[in-house]
Amino acid sequence: MRNQRGTILLLPMLVIAGASLAALLALSQAGIDSLRTVVEEQDALEERVILFGCFDELLIQFAGDPNFSATTLSIGDASCDVLISNLGGNVRAFSLTRTAQNITRRLEVDLTVDPVVVTQVREEIE
Repeated sequence: MRNQRGTILLLPMLVIAGASLAALLALSQAGIDSLRTVVEEQDALEERVILFGCFDELLIQFAGDPNFSATTLSIGDASCDVLISNLGGNVRAFSLTRTAQNITRRLEVDLTVDPVVVTQVREEIE
């Protein structure tokens, strides 16, 4: 009889331990998912900062040379692709693209040449 009492007590303890382990694993997974989301958001923000750094560099280059026609801008060890379109007269359209870590960000910029005035900036995320 004594062995059966031990078995009867052991069975609920195993059920409680199993349920506790399942709950712990679910919480751990939620924590990992949350951390992954934070890292992805930080990476996306870093790419945005780099893209706007390229935008600043584009404005500096274009103010110095209205015929500026580079296809790539570099800031530090990062770079952005540039596409320049002449919309006629003194209006230009620039498309700046930065792709890294499976994140693509794009700025579409319209500006006038003389004087250099940014008339529109549109940001896109792919």
